Amino acid sequence: MTFKVADISLAAFGRKEIELAENEMPGLIALRQKYGPQQVLKGARIAGSLHMTIQTAVFAWKGETDEEYMWCLEQQLLAFKDGKGPNLILDDG
Repeated sequence: MTFKVADISLAAFGRKEIELAENEMPGLIALRQKYGPQQVLKGARIAGSLHMTIQTAVFAWKGETDEEYMWCLEQQLLAFKDGKGPNLILDDG
């Protein structure tokens, strides 16, 4: 998969931010505990175009240009090796 990371050395810090965020989302964690073992999303091909915060568990960057935004969208469609693309798209806009 093609990716773009400004500073991969921040990965450990990012992991800590995710753990902090988990403590603030007990409902989400309860869902993970209840449904995680059943793998209810197994096989789902999910892509998203969402507002990001530091606690969002993805690689993203601030101040992307329109061209970079379009590149990111294209990567979501190309990420699936069989060429079928996502079967679920999350978009907050």
